[in-house]
Amino acid sequence: TPIRLLPGARLSDFASWIYLKDKWFVPGDFSIKTDKAKYKKYKEKFDKIMMFIKDLDKKMENRDKKTKRLWRQIRSEAIHDIDNANRVLKHFLKELK
Repeated sequence: TPIRLLPGARLSDFASWIYLKDKWFVPGDFSIKTDKAKYKKYKEKFDKIMMFIKDLDKKMENRDKKTKRLWRQIRSEAIHDIDNANRVLKHFLKELK
């Protein structure tokens, strides 16, 4: 599809590959190798945590704004640190009671 620019914008400001086609081609395999066993282990941990988090999401729907804000922070921390997610979530639940 054609590129539609906003007034005052130039195609060369952000789409340099259109003008420098020979400079944008780099031969080689740039894929990132992964340890399949480690990936599987963390994927299983992540899936378990997400099931637990989705259940808690439903329980947080009727909470006050302060608790919901804290939940969003805790939720984000748990998702981004799978190794410590259980500890963080358990601490949150303990503080809720």
